Amino acid sequence: MGEKTVSKKRGKFDLIISKYGILFVLAAIIIVAGIISPAFLTGQNILNILKQVSATGMLAIGMTFVIISGGVDLSMGSILSLCGVVCVIMIPLVGTPLAILIALAVGVVCGTLNGIFITLTGGTMGSAFIITFGMATALGSLALTVTNGANVNAAAFADFKEIGQGSWGIVPITVVIFVVAVIAAQFVLRKTTFGRINYCLGINDEATHLSGIKVKKFRVLVYTVAGLFTALGAVMLCSRVSSASPIQGEGYELDAIAAVVLGGTRMGGGSGSAAKTVIGVLMFGILTNALNVMGVSSYQQMIVKGIIIMVAVLMDKRSIRVENEMLARTV
Repeated sequence: MGEKTVSKKRGKFDLIISKYGILFVLAAIIIVAGIISPAFLTGQNILNILKQVSATGMLAIGMTFVIISGGVDLSMGSILSLCGVVCVIMIPLVGTPLAILIALAVGVVCGTLNGIFITLTGGTMGSAFIITFGMATALGSLALTVTNGANVNAAAFADFKEIGQGSWGIVPITVVIFVVAVIAAQFVLRKTTFGRINYCLGINDEATHLSGIKVKKFRVLVYTVAGLFTALGAVMLCSRVSSASPIQGEGYELDAIAAVVLGGTRMGGGSGSAAKTVIGVLMFGILTNALNVMGVSSYQQMIVKGIIIMVAVLMDKRSIRVENEMLARTV
């Protein structure tokens, strides 16, 4: 009896560490960075971190929908680049509001095409990997073709720059947009039929289909949503840096995947939330800022980030194993 009690307590402890260990790591990073540089914990620096991670955060929200459904999207970086250059090129022709709407429409179309091609090839993680990789290549090349490989300057468009560089009070506009997007995404995932079906797709695609749900339609919708969030991220990023580049989004899809996994969303699908993804996004933003404060080079930073991503995946696997063991004990 005593051994069972100890085993049960150990299992609960392991589960807590597996689920919330990343929060302990985040807290440790903040404490260490704050000790090394008191400026790290100032309000201004915190706002700067939030401002810097907002664009990546938008992609990460879209990626959350995709990964929960049991898929993956490697084309987000190229979609970001394409939407960004389209937006900035269109501003002098149609004005900022309409240019932004066109960029969002481009993101929606790209995401929808991803979803259609993925469903036509089986809808599995493998097909999603191949299709979105191919789309990344095609859309990246399209962005280069549209701009002839050159950057597009947006410094002259004051109303456009206001989105990424302006503030409402002391809070940057991009941070407000990001927070609203997170709340909306969390509501959709938890409180709507689409959100619940999205989880079902990740848990068991075949069972969801046999229950009468139009799996293909909802899977296409998942990637459409991802394309929309990516386009929003593109607008926010280009506005903040006052330019658009055909290679601007390179690597952003990997940062988004890493943020989602760090936040606790399982790569196999069926589990996760937009709120958890925020933790992963903040983790990356704070880590990057802290490493800069500590004087760590960009090359060494990539090593640290890579290690943390691998640790997060291992923690995810451990969490699944611990949950299965605890479930077995109750049967």
